[in-house]
Amino acid sequence: MSIDYDPLLVNCFEGLCETDHPYSFMANQALTEMLMSEGASQKTVGVLEKLILPMRTAMLSKDTKVWANACDALGLLSEVTGQYLTPHIHILMG
Repeated sequence: MSIDYDPLLVNCFEGLCETDHPYSFMANQALTEMLMSEGASQKTVGVLEKLILPMRTAMLSKDTKVWANACDALGLLSEVTGQYLTPHIHILMG
């Protein structure tokens, strides 16, 4: 079964800012499973630009759990997209 990463993965990244259960759990779990699935690299690179702003928003959160989840997601995203993430780092770190 093939899953379209746009808009599902984008919604998961937007869900990183959720603090209520089960929404935060579902966003993080789905995001992790999608990024770790077979063929994720090609599918994720295709929607990478749409993931940057939700990721930045989560990384700027004052909620430590949201921030920690965003850092975990960034690590996975980096593993999956490799060099394709590099042009966006200035947005995430700025």
